[in-house]
Amino acid sequence: MKSRRILGSSILGNALEFYDFTLYGFFTCIIANYYFPGSSESAKLLASLAAFGAGFLTRPFGGMLFGYIGDRYGRKIALSSSILLMGLPTLCIGVMPGYERIGIWASVVIFLCRLLQGLCTGGEYNGAAIFSIEHLGRKSPGFIGGCIAGSCALGAFFASFLGALSQRPGMPEWSWRIPFIVGGAISFFGYFMRRNLTETPEFEKLLINRGSSRASVLTAFAANPKSCLITFALGSFNGALSYTLLSFLTIYLTRYLHLPLSQVLQFNMMGMFGFLVGSPIMGAVFDRVEARKFYRVVAFLIFVLAIPLFMAIDSLNPSLILLGELLLGIAAGSIAGSGHAFMQTLFPAKDRYLGISFNFSVGMALFGSMTPIVYVQMFERYQVSLLFPAYFLMFLAVIFAITVTGWRMKRIAVDLFK
Repeated sequence: MKSRRILGSSILGNALEFYDFTLYGFFTCIIANYYFPGSSESAKLLASLAAFGAGFLTRPFGGMLFGYIGDRYGRKIALSSSILLMGLPTLCIGVMPGYERIGIWASVVIFLCRLLQGLCTGGEYNGAAIFSIEHLGRKSPGFIGGCIAGSCALGAFFASFLGALSQRPGMPEWSWRIPFIVGGAISFFGYFMRRNLTETPEFEKLLINRGSSRASVLTAFAANPKSCLITFALGSFNGALSYTLLSFLTIYLTRYLHLPLSQVLQFNMMGMFGFLVGSPIMGAVFDRVEARKFYRVVAFLIFVLAIPLFMAIDSLNPSLILLGELLLGIAAGSIAGSGHAFMQTLFPAKDRYLGISFNFSVGMALFGSMTPIVYVQMFERYQVSLLFPAYFLMFLAVIFAITVTGWRMKRIAVDLFK
């Protein structure tokens, strides 16, 4: 019963947090028109994407802040604080007047809301996995971490579901606000779930043996430089894959392939399903395979499948779009689902929360925020091929394989047959 409560609260709390954080991505185009000035639709869209990216800028600071709290004062305190603070900006986005009523202050408040959301998410995503694996993950850390990663898709799936309902014919024009208001309310519920949990055994040992040592980014990096680099690479590739799925495909299908938003959000659910199911399954596979070989194979498969995946989406055939969304969701889940368990082995308990959260968040900040912006800029300014996202992900797969596994891509194909 205790194990179920620990895992259940981590899954649900993380799902609620990522419901809040990713909801903005689904409504980027609508928010652009409500809260941002501009002489063209492209200018408003880029401003809205910049606000989306602002949430990633504070994510490393959130990893630093909540990582310090988690390593110094306890995993439980850090997680309870992060989810409580997440509800306020989400609720604010849902009820705030638009640019036509309060002018530039609407844009300013949106940026501030995204900054606070990013700060909290920096302490939540990795912290929930650390908390669960330290409690439960001795036998199957990959599967436990995959369940935590998959819970992000559960939250995003719920956000997509409510978003699709709010855009159905006959709904009032302001109905897009409802999912934000719901997200703000359920984040407070998550806080009450977590405040009664017990601390992890590993942190309780730290309290006894720590002495006068203090957690800091500098000490975590100085003691574990290679671990920090690998964690950054995992965060970077995870960010590019996840926010191509969570944010960019909505823009891609509505703006460039001219599909209605209500239909696109339904397609998004298939991508969320792929991530939701793929994360724990690939985490379980990770438990049975040597880590570096696992990542060699995954990087190679993503490299090979990237172009067919986007060709399927570009076809405008609903069945092929669903297949492309599903494959991208599984691809993102293969990195996210296994990443928690792998990163857990890279740092000692005294530096773990801070070392993982900060370095992973820096990678997510750079590539999670910049990837959708790079795509839009390339399409809007240079009219590149609609397959450009596939080429970009292929390039990142090569960098990921070199950094994390220490192998060159030409060796990975050989490794598949060993």
